[in-house]
Amino acid sequence: MLTRPEEGAAPAAPGEAPAPVDLEAYWRSTDFRAECVAWISAALARHGRQLRGAPTEHRVRFWSAVFTVPTDGGTVWFKATNPGQGFEAPLLARLAALLPGRVLAPLAVDAGRGWLLMPDGGAVLAAREPVALEDWGTLLAECAGMQIALTGTDLTSTGLPILLPGDAEGYVAGLVAALAGLPRTHPQHLDAGAAQRILRALPAAARGFAALEDTGIAPTLQPNDVSASNAFVGPAGGPAPFRLFDLGDAFWSHPFAAFQVPVRMATGSWPHAPAADDPVRARLEEAYLRAWSHVAPVAELRPVLVAADRLASLHRCESWRRLLARTTPAGAGTSPPPLVGWLEEAVGLR
Repeated sequence: MLTRPEEGAAPAAPGEAPAPVDLEAYWRSTDFRAECVAWISAALARHGRQLRGAPTEHRVRFWSAVFTVPTDGGTVWFKATNPGQGFEAPLLARLAALLPGRVLAPLAVDAGRGWLLMPDGGAVLAAREPVALEDWGTLLAECAGMQIALTGTDLTSTGLPILLPGDAEGYVAGLVAALAGLPRTHPQHLDAGAAQRILRALPAAARGFAALEDTGIAPTLQPNDVSASNAFVGPAGGPAPFRLFDLGDAFWSHPFAAFQVPVRMATGSWPHAPAADDPVRARLEEAYLRAWSHVAPVAELRPVLVAADRLASLHRCESWRRLLARTTPAGAGTSPPPLVGWLEEAVGLR
């Protein structure tokens, strides 16, 4: 029997070493399939539905396993998350209760195991290829509206990680030390030269993070992966034009960090930042920041988007660190993403 991933565990700190598991092998095992089929069948029964065949693998990676599930009422989707993102299941259930129609509401969740059973959400925005600039702007405005609506709401009780601008300097210093202390043969080892360059650039970056806090905008949901592939087109006459899903990378933090992914994708510069004078970037900044104009004029908020982009790079770094901590090197593939790249982005070296 393959080892089962630890259930309900909190993400490890940078210096900790949780017991890793080859998650891809586990999720393809007969033991796992038997467990999830039993759970899916029971969850469907609560909705008056029945399983009509075996779940079919849609995608299995070390960050999650997704299966299509045939039922007597059409196809549904089952997702098992890496324990480093196990909070996604209770978070999505909480958001569905707080903001009906603005996220894809799960049919069932198992918070302890990080499992979700989801309805078929229909077409994603990415199906409108190419995605129009107006749609990107609408998606960003919808994201901002959700963030504003969730300000002051307790989402961290779901396990949603916290990484605020005020935490950023200490986080970078701690992770640099942890990565530099890894064996030289480790794929995430940070050599002394790279460590010193990051630490030398950190004080200037910290001033930008402080400017984010000075905006007076309270922490809220930072979905961290607002993309055209993670937004279902909402039904006509529904409460929102798009419904977000796939929130395993989310944080409780400054909301403006959510701008990184959509602006890089919409401008075609992904995974890199677009040019400062990119006209698409300027249009999307206007669309997103206009929603926050009750706090300050758009022209005053625009400059802090640079620091927000750097904070978003830290969020991506921490999200990947949590994922990699819960799987074996073999389970993560031959070339796991190097965390140093996001650290260098976060302090302005890229």
